[in-house]
Amino acid sequence: MPTDRLGLPVPTPRPAPGGAVETLVPPAALAGANGMRWGPDGALYVAQAFGSQVSAVDVASGQARVVSGADGPIVAPDDLAFDSHGNLFVTEVMSARVSAIRPDGAVDVIAADVPVANGVTVHADRIFMSEFHPDGRIWELFADGSAPRLIAGGLMMPNALCLGPDGMLYFPLVPLGEVWRVALDGGVPERVIGGLDIPTAVKFDVHGRLFAVESGSGAVSLIDAGQGTKAEFARVAYGIDNFAFAPDGRMFVSHFTDGEVVEIAPDGGQRVAVTGGMTGPFGMAAGPGGSLMVADGMSLARVDGAGAVAR
Repeated sequence: MPTDRLGLPVPTPRPAPGGAVETLVPPAALAGANGMRWGPDGALYVAQAFGSQVSAVDVASGQARVVSGADGPIVAPDDLAFDSHGNLFVTEVMSARVSAIRPDGAVDVIAADVPVANGVTVHADRIFMSEFHPDGRIWELFADGSAPRLIAGGLMMPNALCLGPDGMLYFPLVPLGEVWRVALDGGVPERVIGGLDIPTAVKFDVHGRLFAVESGSGAVSLIDAGQGTKAEFARVAYGIDNFAFAPDGRMFVSHFTDGEVVEIAPDGGQRVAVTGGMTGPFGMAAGPGGSLMVADGMSLARVDGAGAVAR
């Protein structure tokens, strides 16, 4: 029996006598696309919270292979990061925990009771994680499961974080439209910039430049942390979740809405690396003019008779 994008068996549809089955909208290769990291094997690893899986993508072909399946021990992965030993740390947003996928495939929980575990980053094999809720905290975690160390608390929904060249942790406070930073040893967090349109992730490139993705508008912005200003570097569809830099400087931007991943070259040129599609769908109703309204994960979609999708 063939398998689907989640690695699960696909039964063959059986139409009623005289009927036929036709695909109107194909599924996305990824069941949503959230946190991403470049793996040591040269693949782009993508967390898919709705699909409850982790996949490794060949960005040249757009083909994905399942690393942790929907029926596996990792539940609703939202972000991920590698250390130098090949351990892959994954936040499980619905399970209040962070797990490690070891190089031999074993899975260990390294932190529990961390509500809405969301962003994770690794620098010099030190692991940092954020909780995405109105009283969110930032922790340093340890690969052997030792008790975590609290860095900051009382934060309004901190999301995907990163370590800056100044040795400080940078993170967006999503509903406030702001980027903040805090020292690794703790202390009082400070605001870097405001006025962003639902910033979901921040990262530095190899040149030490700070970027933020704005989910509400689809803007990819270059941030001047010293001046507290921004400049638009590129623009893609709204619904951005996260982004990752390849070793050669290319940027890959993920969308939680439809699982699309867009490649942005250093000069700003774009191409679709992974084509989006339906992540569900979870509910459907007849719409105006013969259209179909679809509740598809985190977005509402309208599908016309030719299969064209508008979110």
